[in-house]
Amino acid sequence: MASTWDLPALTALDLHSIALPDDNADEGINVISKYAHHIVSLFQKLHNVKFLELSLEIVEFLSSNQDLILHQPSPFVNLKSLKIYPETVWYYNAPKKVAMSTELKSYLLDSSPRATFTMVLREEIKAQKLMADLRVHLEKKMINPRPKELA
Repeated sequence: MASTWDLPALTALDLHSIALPDDNADEGINVISKYAHHIVSLFQKLHNVKFLELSLEIVEFLSSNQDLILHQPSPFVNLKSLKIYPETVWYYNAPKKVAMSTELKSYLLDSSPRATFTMVLREEIKAQKLMADLRVHLEKKMINPRPKELA
């Protein structure tokens, strides 16, 4: 199906998920390397992308397979914005901080030095959600205050 897409004409991409087939689970690291190779191959066809959004999970995935990008030029020559955000916010075992390797950051941004780079952390999204929940709670309190007891 991907062969019918006009990938060089694509100007915006939101890549947020990797689904590994369950039937390959026994192959372990070989499957992961295989799929990392496909992602890098896809990136090489996206040189006109201006707006790229990747999930933090994909960044973690590519950072653990950075040997695939070490000698590759950055494919994104027209990039204006790179945004990294977590797909899974409440993941129990998720690391507190995710370090994007220098190599991966260079691979993604070197051909577009004026591109803006935004990394949204899980903690930021959690804090925003908690603040929104608190705001709703306070608004309910303002609408329905406790009745004052008669003296």
